[in-house]
Amino acid sequence: MWRMLEVLTYPVSAVIKLWHLLLHNVFGMDASMAWILAIVGLVVTVRTLLLPFFWAQKRSSRQTILMRPEKQALEEEYADTTDPGALYEKRQKTREMHKRYGFNPLVGCVPPLVQIPIIIGLYRLLMWMSRPEMLAGHERADGGLGVLSEADLVSFMQTELFGVPVPAYVAMTEERLAILGTTASEVTPWLLLL
Repeated sequence: MWRMLEVLTYPVSAVIKLWHLLLHNVFGMDASMAWILAIVGLVVTVRTLLLPFFWAQKRSSRQTILMRPEKQALEEEYADTTDPGALYEKRQKTREMHKRYGFNPLVGCVPPLVQIPIIIGLYRLLMWMSRPEMLAGHERADGGLGVLSEADLVSFMQTELFGVPVPAYVAMTEERLAILGTTASEVTPWLLLL
């Protein structure tokens, strides 16, 4: 199971690293802010790649509204039918109507099928980056994770937002928080904002 989740971290880490390289090396942004904006960049990248599917989904919902009267008439026509032949005919007419209107009922399934693995990959990547004890066994031989190098992981661990380390979270042990240079009382107010 964990190996399957590890595979999901590769594309996520690649996009985050590309955004970080662009923001830090090309635009000269501070490394901490570049990591934070790289995660935002991942969201922007995914949403941009899904735009054609969102457009098709919007068009499909519009087609549903346009074909509603015809579909309702078809439902009324076959309302009391239990004959398998007539039900088959109803399905055929429904398919023809969908084709005529350019309606595809599966269009709405694509965005979640793409987003769910990315969310899981991002969650696993951030957890493994922020909790070295969980990273054990998932890192590469050179200490990296996904396409991120060990130096990238160290840089991420030092990332701060408003003086609070980004890898910190409330349930983290006091020892881990001390390693990051913070306390649970410093992390808690920022959790409410997120």
